[in-house]
Amino acid sequence: MAGEKGRDKGNGTRARILNAALEVVRECGLEDLSTRAIARRTGLTQPAIYRHFTGVEEIVRETLACIRDLFAERLATSDRKGDPRENLLAALDCFRDFAIREPRLYDALFLRTGNGVPVPVTSDTRTPNIFAHIVERVTACARDGVIRPAGPVGSALSLIAHSQGLILMFRQGRFGSGERFSETYSRSMQDLLRGLS
Repeated sequence: MAGEKGRDKGNGTRARILNAALEVVRECGLEDLSTRAIARRTGLTQPAIYRHFTGVEEIVRETLACIRDLFAERLATSDRKGDPRENLLAALDCFRDFAIREPRLYDALFLRTGNGVPVPVTSDTRTPNIFAHIVERVTACARDGVIRPAGPVGSALSLIAHSQGLILMFRQGRFGSGERFSETYSRSMQDLLRGLS
């Protein structure tokens, strides 16, 4: 399973269930994630699913961890080896691109729009810290003089909040095409980054 990074090695059924859960979220959204939907995709019975997971909350938690891993893999491959400013912008572009290409996975991971779905708060150390990745890139920009050296956490929050706001506007249909949104997003992030310098 992509994004699994060693999760549940040796348990093929558990991985099959998580693959099915990921596909349910990808196609239908977090709100449709259920043991019934997973059973339909895997051919397993609901009781068989419960032999591998304690309940829906654990399935949701593990599925979100898989989605986080997928996104973190994209962040890791966005590193341009060199220019801190370009690295930061490339990382921020990952948010935009993930929202366009994987809208329901983006919603599940960042917006948690699933009504009534138990979304546990977790401090799972097996999953990457996405915000810390952005803070690291902001810190590199501060060291390089691209942005003010004071407050990399505050700067990272500003950049992430700006990114999320633009993506929400896109999801509400305010930009028309994905191409227009991409251009506006890139220009707006560069403007914000200039304002932080």
